[in-house]
Amino acid sequence: MLVEELDFDLPPELIAQRPVLPRDACRLMHLTRDGGLRHLHFRDLPNLLRPGDLLVLNDSRVLPARVNVRKSTGGRVELLFLRQLPGELPEVTNCSESEQKGRQGERWETLAHPSSRLRPGLELFLPGGEPLRLVERQGQGRWIVEAPPGGDVVNLLETYGLMPLPPYIKTYPEDPTVYQTVYAAQLGSAAAPTAGLHFTAELLERLKEVGVRIVCVTLHVGLDTFLPIREKRVEDHRIHSENYSVSKEALSTIKDAR
Repeated sequence: MLVEELDFDLPPELIAQRPVLPRDACRLMHLTRDGGLRHLHFRDLPNLLRPGDLLVLNDSRVLPARVNVRKSTGGRVELLFLRQLPGELPEVTNCSESEQKGRQGERWETLAHPSSRLRPGLELFLPGGEPLRLVERQGQGRWIVEAPPGGDVVNLLETYGLMPLPPYIKTYPEDPTVYQTVYAAQLGSAAAPTAGLHFTAELLERLKEVGVRIVCVTLHVGLDTFLPIREKRVEDHRIHSENYSVSKEALSTIKDAR
């Protein structure tokens, strides 16, 4: 299939720039088994589910992963932190052996913009002056960066980072938590798992009251949320991996419900 076959027009004025409040006041389309169509609100969900139904939620929590850094020359770069990288990774090629041994900071996969003039070994500085070192170019704007030894990247992002928003959202919210689900717990997503943004604590309680079971799994939203499809054919597009975690209890509950 050609990617252009999936093109459609979406007028900018139809893209909401602010989330609706309360969350569950958003609209909900209900397609019935006989082909019928009803326009409801998300708060009507307890009337659509049955006692014994199982609702599986993604409890991933979004990092404030977008941060502006600067080069020593004053040039600005935006980094989007995607995930921490474990294990052995490529070393900075223009550092001496003693410098390499002295550097054992956290390494993260990031998306850099602009990225064309970046090079391995270049230092970028956070707003507070903390340095980050570029380790390796990964392609498609991705870079491995290394924090200073002992530096906690999550703490640095909590201090300097902004919530990543889609490019079609032009207004940064006064309260960034509107882009977190109310049950977010496991830190690690580079963007919100948006399907769950419309749940409220009260709605979850109402679902439990009608007998709906609720279980959480964790899937950290990653790179593909931000990368456009550049290939002409859908089948040629490479989808990257994302980290997930399912507890034994959650797995057993899901298996029993099938």
